[in-house]
Amino acid sequence: MLNTLGVLGFPLLLLAFVVIIMIQGSSPVARFSKAGAFSPETARRPASVGVEFPETMHAPLRKGILIATRDGRYYIDLALLNRRRRRSRRIVAAAAVVVAALAIIAVAL
Repeated sequence: MLNTLGVLGFPLLLLAFVVIIMIQGSSPVARFSKAGAFSPETARRPASVGVEFPETMHAPLRKGILIATRDGRYYIDLALLNRRRRRSRRIVAAAAVVVAALAIIAVAL
């Protein structure tokens, strides 16, 4: 029984970690989204949306989710963000199916 919990516990912990990251609301992308920065016209400066450490924006910039304007403002590529979110949800759903299958197999043994 204890071995079964160990086998299932680790993947479930990883899955929980991924879900927490996905729903994290304090990321720079979430802050720009709440501010409605979805085009060059509605772009915002990091300080105006509460991003105190612009270095936290490196990953979204590198991935193309945040786009810089020439005057130091940023906005979200909403189409790209939605595609990435859909892909992440599919990965989490697939992982949940795998974990459920492992749980069924572990219980059957």
